[in-house]
Amino acid sequence: MVPGPQSERRSGAMVSAQRLADLGYKAFSGSMMALTVFASALCTVRVYHMLRHRKARQEAGDSLEPAQD
Repeated sequence: MVPGPQSERRSGAMVSAQRLADLGYKAFSGSMMALTVFASALCTVRVYHMLRHRKARQEAGDSLEPAQD
């Protein structure tokens, strides 16, 4: 059986569907990568502030020595 114009159209449609799927996958993967980087940055900032506040509290506690009897 010799392929006719109909089979070529279907093949072309499959290629564009595959390209669309690949494009969707790349877009989804890219957005997940961006979300991961953004979440990591937020986590890093939160840890930095937590450590800075802890150090400030320790320094404040060291300067206020308890009264010894």
